[in-house]
Amino acid sequence: MVCPAGDTLPVRLTGAYSNTVVTNGSEALSAIIPIMLVPSYKFDLNTDWDWTAATSFVSQVQSVVCHWAQQVPPADQNAVYVFDFVIYPSQGQLQPLIQAPP
Repeated sequence: MVCPAGDTLPVRLTGAYSNTVVTNGSEALSAIIPIMLVPSYKFDLNTDWDWTAATSFVSQVQSVVCHWAQQVPPADQNAVYVFDFVIYPSQGQLQPLIQAPP
């Protein structure tokens, strides 16, 4: 799908890493470690989805996560990356249009 040139949507993204610190039977206590916060970004619908383009939003997010993982090697088990991605409408009040819960 090709969108008109310059067609953008405001987005917000947080990224974190969560791993189990303590388990007690069937219950687990997990820690959440922030990796990144993108409070506001104009996501270009024509280019920012392309993970093969080094300057795209998706590629930059991938780079940040990979860099973090190299600096702070994550656990191999009982761990996940958690992303909260919110898409806002391009006009009007900034009420979430789509929000993917973590």
